[in-house]
Amino acid sequence: MIHRYWHGGQLPATEPWVGSTLRGMGPVTDWTDDTLPPEVVAWLDAHAAQVRPTDALRHRANLVRWWILSELGGVWCDHDVIAFQPLDQLPRPFCAAHAGSPCTSVLGFDVGHRVPLVMLDAIAAAPPVGQFRSRDVSGERALRRVITPDVELRPLPFDSLGRAEGKPWAVHLFASASAAAAVGRCRP
Repeated sequence: MIHRYWHGGQLPATEPWVGSTLRGMGPVTDWTDDTLPPEVVAWLDAHAAQVRPTDALRHRANLVRWWILSELGGVWCDHDVIAFQPLDQLPRPFCAAHAGSPCTSVLGFDVGHRVPLVMLDAIAAAPPVGQFRSRDVSGERALRRVITPDVELRPLPFDSLGRAEGKPWAVHLFASASAAAAVGRCRP
């Protein structure tokens, strides 16, 4: 199962095409606050003050990402990722890697894997002071702190433009300003 989440507002212009591409490769669940359990929405609201207000929506998506992967397992995919092969068939656990560092745009875990569980614990322990960025509390920087040598996590690389290195498996459209500019000149 591939999971995505949208927190409201207008979907990206690429969404109809990206969504249909993913759905053509396997089952996709598009989550919203209306489809999440009410206790999860309350938990999301309770953690909103952990980050700067300008980063609140990204933080909310990160929280949903870790909850879904801990409770349901499967593959998390950002709305601006186009898959070239079925992501739910990649060996788990895995994460996308950008410039050699783990990133959270695409993640795959089985239910009960300790990384999502540790991430949820780390997020819950973060103070609600509202001065941090989401990447430090719930995103890629937090993930880098959680990954230790004894945690098996296969990085799947993207290059500096957000394209896959080696055998292409996916592209992250807005991973960089260059990739975003290139997408702006193309039509799906």
